[in-house]
Amino acid sequence: MGSMAGITDILDLSPVDYVSKSIVYLSRQREALGKSFHLNNPQPISWNQLTDFIRSLGYPIKHISYQNWQSQLSNQARSQSNPLYPLLPFFLKNSPEHQQAREPKISCQATQTALAESSIICPPVDTKLLNTYFDYFISSGFLDAK
Repeated sequence: MGSMAGITDILDLSPVDYVSKSIVYLSRQREALGKSFHLNNPQPISWNQLTDFIRSLGYPIKHISYQNWQSQLSNQARSQSNPLYPLLPFFLKNSPEHQQAREPKISCQATQTALAESSIICPPVDTKLLNTYFDYFISSGFLDAK
């Protein structure tokens, strides 16, 4: 859409290989039986940092208010072929202020402690990880190269 909602939320991306390795490892640990583990990334980034990264790749992204972004989304994502189409009910119903008030703080400290004896480490959401994702998006044709 060429725009991102100017929100200050944190973007929590956990790579699937980290999540799957963690699940397998934790499921084999007797001391993990009956416990809950959150597989969120202990080193997330902000939406603003993601926007800056996308801009660094040459994509023209501008920040607009959430309400303007909702209007733009509503006008552009009405086709089922649009990747955001299935998320329309969520994005058009909620506002970031409403979400932020209800958003629980989820800690992955128990997971990090349980994984300490393994070699499984969640990579930070940094330029290296984002380049991996965007290289795939471009090579698969999901995004045009800039």
